[in-house]
Amino acid sequence: MDIRRLPSVSVQADIRALPFKDSQFVFVLAEDVVEHVSRQYVLTVFCEIWRVLKPNGTAEIKMPNIDRIITKYVNKQIDANELVRLLWGQADYDENVHQVGATPELIADVLDFVGIPRSSYHIRRWLLGSEGNNMLITLRRS
Repeated sequence: MDIRRLPSVSVQADIRALPFKDSQFVFVLAEDVVEHVSRQYVLTVFCEIWRVLKPNGTAEIKMPNIDRIITKYVNKQIDANELVRLLWGQADYDENVHQVGATPELIADVLDFVGIPRSSYHIRRWLLGSEGNNMLITLRRS
């Protein structure tokens, strides 16, 4: 699924209004998606992902961890050019810019606000495979 019409994309859709029935999927993967949605729609995105999950389903959402990125810059592990790329995206096409940044604490607040029980989510602060810049939000619907 992608917002763009591409030959390799089987479903063209906007994550803010998923064209799927409630409780349709046992697994949802949103990798490098949420940060591309404007701040006013972040709640909507998490509600949509939760809505399409079947009972006992799992969603994995990967997105940049702003705390981690800024810490790496302050500790001189990355330069200013890399900081800008990580914070704002590649910008190699119109939709490929980051519109929102988040920390694990902010995401927990969002999940709490939309009514996802704390027992239904886990947030890993960083992923080693992504050079430690991304967090992984795992939702499990009971």
